[in-house]
Amino acid sequence: MNFTSAAKHEEIASLINRYHAIRQHSVTLIAKLSAEDCQLQAMADVSPSKWHLAHTTWFFETFLLTQQQTQYQVFDNAFKVLFNSYYNGIGEQYSRANRGALSRPTLAKVLDYRRYVDNAVSELLNHSNQISKAITDIIELGLNHEQQHQELMLMDIKYNFSINPLFPRYYDKNNNPVAVSQSQVSELNFVPFAQQIIDIGADGGEFSYDNERPKHQVFSQPFRFSNRLITNGEYLCLYTKWWLPKPGALAK
Repeated sequence: MNFTSAAKHEEIASLINRYHAIRQHSVTLIAKLSAEDCQLQAMADVSPSKWHLAHTTWFFETFLLTQQQTQYQVFDNAFKVLFNSYYNGIGEQYSRANRGALSRPTLAKVLDYRRYVDNAVSELLNHSNQISKAITDIIELGLNHEQQHQELMLMDIKYNFSINPLFPRYYDKNNNPVAVSQSQVSELNFVPFAQQIIDIGADGGEFSYDNERPKHQVFSQPFRFSNRLITNGEYLCLYTKWWLPKPGALAK
């Protein structure tokens, strides 16, 4: 094996590892949730966790496997519609507002779907002579796309739990409540930034979406930025102090 082929093999191995790590993280996010938790849809503009798990899988099946593997058999033809989102050129889509009504397929079947597609992607990537820039580009896009959906999943899980009067907790990977005591939090300070012309946007060195390009300059007014994220307790304190109406204000 020459240096070029060795480097190519290492690049493919790294891509395979990244693929499985990011895909596994989506499943890890729902590991402590029930099927009922994964079915919740808080409003018409968001989606259940189960739908996110299926849609990100549909992306790889639709744009990678069916395009690059001539012998590939889709997992379920109905998923072409159920888990399509905004891709008008691909075909019909199921109404986003009604995704929470999709009790079928079950969560178990969606997880089977993910394993089926992941196995097919592994098979594709392990044949190094088939790897092209078109394949690596769509995988890179798909992985960044999945990470976006992971953010949405977390946002909706936390919201759904926040309005539940039973006050369920969302647990981290170590099975501990995601909470810290006030003694563990550093002092909150605001760091000043002077007005300046700054560079924003992507320079093309790493993955970026088209709306992040090109890199360009903008003028920034002076501002202050906190040295850390605020805690829930600090947020509630500020909310009570600044935004809650004063006693009797609503009666006037």
